[in-house]
Amino acid sequence: MRVILILFLILFVMISSLFLTTFFSQTASSDYDMELAAEEPAEDEAIAIISDIKPDTVAEAPGLENSLQDVPGSDGSDAMEDEDVQADDQEVQETEEEQSPVQDIEDLGQDTIKIYLDGDMENGIYLGAASYGIDSSRAAEFYGPDLANTGFRFEWDNADLELEPGSTHFFYIYYYNTESGWDHIREEINIIGHKPGDTSIKIFIDEPVEQKVVESLTGTQGWALSTASSDNTGIGKVRVYLDGPMDFGRYLGDADYGIPRSGVAEFFNNENYLYSGFDLSIEDPGLEPGSKHTLFIYAENPDNPNSYNFEKTDIYISGEKEEKAVIEAVIDLRDLASDNKLYIEGYAIETGRVEKFLQQQKEESSAGQAAEASPPEDPQSSASGEYSIKKVVFKSNRDGNDNIYSINLDGSDWQRLTDHNGGDLYPEVSPDGEKIAYTSDINGIWQIVIMDWNGQNKRQITHNGFRSAYPSWSYDMKYIYFEAYLDGDWELYRIKSDGTDQKRLTHNSGGHDWHPSGHPFDPKIIFESGMPGHDDIYIMNHDGSSVSRIFNNHTRRRTPDLSNDSTKITYTRYFGDNSEVYYADIRDQNEIRITHNGDWDGHPMFSPDDKLIVYEEKSGGKYDIIIFDIGTGGKTNITNTGYNNIDACFMYQK
Repeated sequence: MRVILILFLILFVMISSLFLTTFFSQTASSDYDMELAAEEPAEDEAIAIISDIKPDTVAEAPGLENSLQDVPGSDGSDAMEDEDVQADDQEVQETEEEQSPVQDIEDLGQDTIKIYLDGDMENGIYLGAASYGIDSSRAAEFYGPDLANTGFRFEWDNADLELEPGSTHFFYIYYYNTESGWDHIREEINIIGHKPGDTSIKIFIDEPVEQKVVESLTGTQGWALSTASSDNTGIGKVRVYLDGPMDFGRYLGDADYGIPRSGVAEFFNNENYLYSGFDLSIEDPGLEPGSKHTLFIYAENPDNPNSYNFEKTDIYISGEKEEKAVIEAVIDLRDLASDNKLYIEGYAIETGRVEKFLQQQKEESSAGQAAEASPPEDPQSSASGEYSIKKVVFKSNRDGNDNIYSINLDGSDWQRLTDHNGGDLYPEVSPDGEKIAYTSDINGIWQIVIMDWNGQNKRQITHNGFRSAYPSWSYDMKYIYFEAYLDGDWELYRIKSDGTDQKRLTHNSGGHDWHPSGHPFDPKIIFESGMPGHDDIYIMNHDGSSVSRIFNNHTRRRTPDLSNDSTKITYTRYFGDNSEVYYADIRDQNEIRITHNGDWDGHPMFSPDDKLIVYEEKSGGKYDIIIFDIGTGGKTNITNTGYNNIDACFMYQK
């Protein structure tokens, strides 16, 4: 019995000791956790500390602060090292999700506009979101009053990102709609000033070829040298950037430099330039099909990295870009020099809404045509809409010199309207069909002349010391718009049709502004802008303000003309040196090709009733005037001679 009691006592002591050991161990662990928690900053303090650290790129991940709030703290359940690893992994994952262009739909509104500089959503510098839902008169003009509230506006203060005078940049304007997702356009701006760089450094880009369509961007090669160097090429590095200049665009790498280029050494007659070649292989950057991009190639002086020069080249990626929205933007740079601000205005509409509007327009148009087909109650009202004269006016050298002629639509009744030894060209008929403005070589300088429709009463309205050409009438016939050649560059002017109040409208030393066409019922001008190879079609007010590009994609287009109802535009589109005639509905930008010549077709114009397009066709070394019937697709050669007949337009009179 005594033995049993002793055993129970020993067992009781052992259990009590184990209990006390566990109790004190837990108490110590709890105190240690409390000390760790006291040493960690509060949640708001942690955010404040981390948010002070600026990333290398200006494009900060949107919502970064929110992602930091979700980093877990210690709860004493796992080892501290495991907790740190898990927290780091979660933070990296959340940050990557925030930076991804595929954003959470719940975080996006129905209509969201985001602006990026010198790169797309994945690679560009994020500038901010635009205000959406602003009334847009231009959207209302094209798509009706129901879509007037699709405008947007963005104001940017570039104090933190100074844009160098003379530099080129690109704005990527993204629009999000829950029906179709993201779509975007790319807008180019050229900052006023001289192009930066050391002009003694010469750069030539062999590949990719300018304006070339490629399946993907695989590399670039060419040569670079400094003519200021007599001992060697004078180049230390060749750097390559995509879609923006140095420190803005996407850095693709340093090219291999020092590749032998015997042709370069022979051209400059300097063997020190033999090793002037460069070559860079580029890993597929994942460029979107149907997109346009620009490569910037920089060559640096080895002794002074601040001494450099650059050249750029445009490329197109083959394929078709899916159009999910119609986006138009105008970039206003007028306040950039004074207070570092620029403004972007425009409109963005989901394609479904545009298609719905266009379908409604087609139905209304069909109903109107059916009503017109019915016998009119008043025969005189029908006759009042007929034209008493339908002719084509054009330039021909059939009599040995360039002169202006008129001809009937069936090719009959040639009438010579000018008889001038200096040469006359580029006629355009006034909206009422009563006057013709044209270009005349007077004493060796092109000037603008106006005459009656039958060739009478010629009157010179410009007396410039520079070439003045390609006149076009304003809708109210008060003004003549024309192109002028100054200092190796074409610019646009206007002058009153009585020869007074001449005014320069454009000041684009970086590319030609030419081939103006007056809007049929608004004080606006359609025109062509850009250096050869970059030409595209733009519209502006007739005082030179509010310039914007008409088409969303960059393709070389020239010599535009707007239909009388302003819904369609015809133009010449280029494929290398070959050109073909197109027309398109401005609202959905659906391009329709009407020529397949394989040689050269160009300078198209609408008839006043918008039923026909006249253009010139090159075939067998000569040019003829062709009339295209939009309704039937039929074509008629109305000149069909062995001479050059070009620059045609319609002359209709009621």
